[in-house]
Amino acid sequence: MSCRAPASSLLFTPDATRLLTVGGDAVTVLDAATRQQLQRLDIPAVIAAALSPRGTYLLTFQRPSKDES
Repeated sequence: MSCRAPASSLLFTPDATRLLTVGGDAVTVLDAATRQQLQRLDIPAVIAAALSPRGTYLLTFQRPSKDES
């Protein structure tokens, strides 16, 4: 199954074998060569993501909800 949802941002893992798409309410991990979905992380209101230099940690940024402001 390949990912076809719109993404607000894209990033590659440091070894360039995985592509992460960020958009909607999820971060999706794809195989960079085949674009096959490997993992989907459901994260409400996610707007951006960053990887650690070795690609072992994922940091996500979310829109604050009205209850948090």
